[in-house]
Amino acid sequence: MTRPLERSSAVTRPVAVSPVSDPRPATAMSDYLPLIYFAVMLIAGGAGNAVLGIAVAGSWSPPAISDPALKLIWLSAVAAPFVLYERYALLPAKADAGTQSRRFYARMLMLIMLIGCLAFSGGWMGLLMLPHTLTGLIAGLLASSLIRHRIVGLDREQWQARGAIEHRIVIGTGAAADRYADDLAARGQRFDRFDERGASLDHQGSIESHLSTLAVTPTAFVIVASAAWPWNGLLTMIERLRPFRQPIELWSGLYRPGVVQATHRLGDRMPLMVLSNRPIGRWDHVIKTALDLSVGLLVTLLLLPLLLGVALLIRLDSPGPVLFVQRRHGFDNAEFDIYKFRTMRLPSTSDNGALKQTARSDPRVTSIGRVLRKWSLDELPQLLNVLNGSMSLVGPRPHAVNMRTQQRLGQEITDAYCHRHRVKPGITGWSQVNGSRGATDTVEQLRRRIELDLYYVDHWSLILDIRILLATFRAVIRTADVY
Repeated sequence: MTRPLERSSAVTRPVAVSPVSDPRPATAMSDYLPLIYFAVMLIAGGAGNAVLGIAVAGSWSPPAISDPALKLIWLSAVAAPFVLYERYALLPAKADAGTQSRRFYARMLMLIMLIGCLAFSGGWMGLLMLPHTLTGLIAGLLASSLIRHRIVGLDREQWQARGAIEHRIVIGTGAAADRYADDLAARGQRFDRFDERGASLDHQGSIESHLSTLAVTPTAFVIVASAAWPWNGLLTMIERLRPFRQPIELWSGLYRPGVVQATHRLGDRMPLMVLSNRPIGRWDHVIKTALDLSVGLLVTLLLLPLLLGVALLIRLDSPGPVLFVQRRHGFDNAEFDIYKFRTMRLPSTSDNGALKQTARSDPRVTSIGRVLRKWSLDELPQLLNVLNGSMSLVGPRPHAVNMRTQQRLGQEITDAYCHRHRVKPGITGWSQVNGSRGATDTVEQLRRRIELDLYYVDHWSLILDIRILLATFRAVIRTADVY
């Protein structure tokens, strides 16, 4: 089986920088508030417990895992994200800030009542009334409230500049679109306007060029259709937007309850019908990112001696850099540098920097390079890509910029090609564990690769990622026929 194409120079860098310099997906700050509540309740609860213990007894030792007081702190920390969650915490204008604060304190009261119910059902009411337990819980509640008000109290322009507030796109020029835009403006929602052809109403440029500048912003695309907008035109616009990861939603002003089931609401009204959703939802994205960072960091630390040893062998085996760097297409079609161990000799001056497919018994492959390729050890530096956020452990394998199959670009072969970029590329993926590894020399091979990649995009789950990681480990142990 052939390996992916390497350039004949050891390091390949782009001539021009992509307009999207950071391919990492952004998540609205409101989505991180629940994680902050969990951490604050846990840390402040434990700290308050410890401080009172030291103040009263003069010393403190960590409680046992089975300690009911510790269980109460854990339970309150786990419950806090669900009870205190505010999706639109950063959205309201200053006029609505008081209402939002009152709703937050109402949820805080619900959390206190829930903790009391848990303590009663567990037979821990006596422990709940103890000073050190109450001190820990009160410290957690106060710290959560202070941090929440600090985050929400920052200037909205600062949050918008950081991409922490949802940014919506309104498409349509009829009365329904105008009404929707007016409602968004009244709520302080950030948005841009486009007509049915995708042309901007506020500044020059098409919707596609505008979206390229918003690729790292947590944008929710909203299609607003008037009654006069024909469905074939609506479907055409949907197909233009589907390659992007953000959801496409419809509000026609003619909504009738019970007609469409997949709906949600912006605020207290304005029902939106979901036409195309994110491949990986917001919370799923947080979970997948946590898995990438935790497992990626752990594996990197465990394999650090091996990484250093391989780097030393490469330097001793042939002159040149240890790492091979190549420009690849990644998330939202943004370009990034992928890292691999160099497995080929530096080109001679007569090579003219031409691209040449790696062949079996290729004389350019070094002695240590053959071993690295056999065991896929040359891919290990991509752990750095995982840690810097440009790649995931699992996802479609990133293709080289301007990669061609039978002299044609991927998007020229199939319109579905760009859909594989709706999620982060991965070190391994569903294609790789289903026999579609290495180069795609024929159109049929590329179509098969895209088919498998899109299956992963459409069926992502944490369990699927774990299955792929385990299958990859088994495949490496069996050392497939790679060159």
